[in-house]
Amino acid sequence: MIYSIINRNRSQKDLYEGVKDGDSWAFSFIYQKTYASHVNKMNQEKDVAYDIFQEVIIDLFEKVKLGTLEKREENTSKMILKWVNQHLEWKRLDYWKSKQSSRFQENIDNHSDSQTTYVSDTFFYKEIIREIQALGESCIEILMLKLIDELDWDEIYVQYPTVAQATLRMRFSNCLKLLRQRINL
Repeated sequence: MIYSIINRNRSQKDLYEGVKDGDSWAFSFIYQKTYASHVNKMNQEKDVAYDIFQEVIIDLFEKVKLGTLEKREENTSKMILKWVNQHLEWKRLDYWKSKQSSRFQENIDNHSDSQTTYVSDTFFYKEIIREIQALGESCIEILMLKLIDELDWDEIYVQYPTVAQATLRMRFSNCLKLLRQRINL
């Protein structure tokens, strides 16, 4: 296997089996391959990034142990890393959505009725967030990678190894066009 890892004390093992067995080298490998990028995408909010990372690793361990994340014959290491990266993205998105939502609510609560301009702007932003959420996970994910995380296309392609590059660009273009139509820009 191209992505197999050698355990110092044992014979060659793949990452899926390492996770299933709870081997520390498997989790160290996942940490080395994903954590630094994850922290950067969290804008250096290290405590939150660590909590999110732990949640994803626990989810991974449980899914592998229960067999709900099945081992495939082809390149299990790549499959595991893709699963981890994808779930880190979703958890980051959930975090930013909840943070944004609570910030807007706090701003509304802290302003009196006399400041209607500010409140109406806040409602406008809430409406934009609602429209973005209505686009669906696929659109949110590709828009986040390109516009929020500011990844270049090569970095995005790595996260979608089974999707054609032209398809990803078309998906991004369609999602952006749909968002502009929904918020009348």
